[in-house]
Amino acid sequence: MPIYEYYCRSCDNVVEKIQREASADIPCPACGDTAQRRVSVFASSGSNSSAGACVAPPNSGFG
Repeated sequence: MPIYEYYCRSCDNVVEKIQREASADIPCPACGDTAQRRVSVFASSGSNSSAGACVAPPNSGFG
């Protein structure tokens, strides 16, 4: 199942929730106000010259 991120503007809390489908908003577990779904950022590091490109690790057999 995918992990969705929710952000609460009232208390700056970020919540990750495993769900079958994303809800538009959920109650914030920290303060009880509404936390809104936000786009998750995927980060990777590597020495690839193309920004955002996906590269198989060395010796993985996928290169």
